[in-house]
Amino acid sequence: MPIASARMKIEHWHARSEDDARSLVWNNLLGVCTGVSRDDRGHRLQHCDTSRGARKLFLHPVDGQGPDPRGHLRYTKNGKVEPVTADSRVDGDISALNLNARNLVRGREAVLELVWRRLKRSEFKVGELHRLLKAHEVAPGVAMPEYAEVVRYHLLKKLRSLGHAA
Repeated sequence: MPIASARMKIEHWHARSEDDARSLVWNNLLGVCTGVSRDDRGHRLQHCDTSRGARKLFLHPVDGQGPDPRGHLRYTKNGKVEPVTADSRVDGDISALNLNARNLVRGREAVLELVWRRLKRSEFKVGELHRLLKAHEVAPGVAMPEYAEVVRYHLLKKLRSLGHAA
């Protein structure tokens, strides 16, 4: 399955305005969402890299390239992104990327609600938790489901609460 789509674009980790020599360096390029959506009233909302502009970020989504977002971000059941512990750099990234834009929060909350309904039907069986977790793990060349990270976060949290490791 190809990973490119109309809902994806290439972002530069180090902004071109900051360091044009890195504009085509492989580890400076990230596949990201378009960063533009519409709210209930049809107003254009910017989030993710589109909201960021050229601001520097603290967290880096690529292993080994900087602080891992998984160790610094948590996702509430109502879809919000928060720092795991108080950290102005993490707050700055959340703000710069507008990660709590209303439509993103609603999307995360809706996906979690669907997953939780499915898990309730299975009575939160560990096998089903593991199966869903595997479907939401990053795999090279495979497009991830929308909001995969928030689902992954809550599945791992549920497994830990049941005394199971991922």
